[in-house]
Amino acid sequence: MIRIEGLEFSYSEVFDTCLAGVNGNDELKECLSNNKEDLDIAVAEYIDRGHQGTLSSIAPLTSDMGINPILLNGITKKNLISLYSYYFVKKSKPNARRIYDKIMSLANDKCPFCGGIGKPENLDHYLAKKYFPQFSILPQNLIPSCRDCNMGGKGQTLAATAAEQVIHPFLDHEKFFNEQWIFAEYQPSDVDNDQGVISYYVNPPEYWCDIDKSRVELHFLAFNLAEVYSLQAAENLNIIFKQIEGVRKFCTNDEKIIASLLQGPLGEIKEPNHWRKGFFQALINYLSRVD
Repeated sequence: MIRIEGLEFSYSEVFDTCLAGVNGNDELKECLSNNKEDLDIAVAEYIDRGHQGTLSSIAPLTSDMGINPILLNGITKKNLISLYSYYFVKKSKPNARRIYDKIMSLANDKCPFCGGIGKPENLDHYLAKKYFPQFSILPQNLIPSCRDCNMGGKGQTLAATAAEQVIHPFLDHEKFFNEQWIFAEYQPSDVDNDQGVISYYVNPPEYWCDIDKSRVELHFLAFNLAEVYSLQAAENLNIIFKQIEGVRKFCTNDEKIIASLLQGPLGEIKEPNHWRKGFFQALINYLSRVD
């Protein structure tokens, strides 16, 4: 939904910073160090497949592997999750925590999954560390997310195919962020003093492949954007209609009203799939049809 840019930390830098914070556990430190090369290979594969939109092809851990399976060169799932939980997130590890906080700040207080409606509260693992512990501290796998998107949206869901992947804010193709695929329609009410509703829907560009079309439809459903966006629009409908009524006392030309109250704000919206984009487009389309 919203592209996150400006990531300046490599996996190697994050790994070395976390490793330096491992004190009093020489066995873990040695085990992690011995696996650095293999982890680098896994990370390179993640980034490559992320750019291709095929992260779903990376095999997750399964229950038949046991509670704490051994991965790579003797390293375990628990070792890799501990690297995140105890040596990256903890404020008692300030050098690593500085990286965590910097990644959080890249979102500019806008959750990228829901188009900035929610405020990020923590870093969400795009590929859940429960199933992909090898990416527990990979910066590109750590997405600043609001609570609703982290818990109620993507959650711990596993994508079995490319079409089942939500949009990746760091790695996905530019078209998901630069082209409009969320639109809206204003539906007036037959009830007096009822302002009606703005309904949102997905309509990706025709030239997109079927997989990409399915992905944006899934993203829209997974994060409940139809309801979330409509609620945002409802809070603003009454305000905009009062403004229109006020202007009509002096001007009855709807074309001028549209130009002054709707087209100006619409032109200022940079994000093509922001709820306000569809909001103004829907009202312009409606008023243009009204006699």
